[in-house]
Amino acid sequence: MRSIESKIEINAPIQQVWKEIIDIQNWDWNKWTKLKCNQPVQTGVEGKMFISYDGDQNYKELDFQFHQINAQNYYISWVVEMLGSSMFNSHNSIQLIPLSESRTLLIHNENCQGLLVTLNLGLDYEKLDRNYKLMNEALKLKLETNKIIF
Repeated sequence: MRSIESKIEINAPIQQVWKEIIDIQNWDWNKWTKLKCNQPVQTGVEGKMFISYDGDQNYKELDFQFHQINAQNYYISWVVEMLGSSMFNSHNSIQLIPLSESRTLLIHNENCQGLLVTLNLGLDYEKLDRNYKLMNEALKLKLETNKIIF
């Protein structure tokens, strides 16, 4: 298994951060990962995930399914499979934790498993790790200054 975790403190109320996270159709701050679906965001809904390793709008398209949406605990997760779950599967999550009324801790995780992971094939994990940090920094910038970096 390969795991990626990125944490960042955001100077914004948890409800404001959650609103940006759950509004997947408007991730204008995120040029590395896009989630698209034709239904409201809820557990079990399927959609398309678009990954741009270099943030250059050259996207790789993958199918995903929301695994858990919990607005009370500010938690969202989705699962991606390629060539069946035994070849590659990835569990992605974002958890928000209130630090104060105006500060939020964002924890962004990805756990990858399967034969492709064991053989070190399928994804560029160094770029994914970097991109998680860049995504979180871009969200922080948008929420704290209302600026988008591209």
